[in-house]
Amino acid sequence: MRSFRFKLVPFIAMLLLVAVGVAAGRWQTGRAHEKGSLVGQTGGRRRRRAAGAGRRPRARRRAGIPPACA
Repeated sequence: MRSFRFKLVPFIAMLLLVAVGVAAGRWQTGRAHEKGSLVGQTGGRRRRRAAGAGRRPRARRRAGIPPACA
């Protein structure tokens, strides 16, 4: 049976990957808070359009299918 041998290069690579993952998670959290504050500043005036409200789906427009046939 082989004994465990500590290898420095894979250990450092793993530490770097963990650090990059933690940094990316912290960035995403900060970005979410930033977006939330922007929504708060606008007072929620911007509303999303309902899905498909008043227009055909993109694939049908490209294919040239008129709305009555959909």
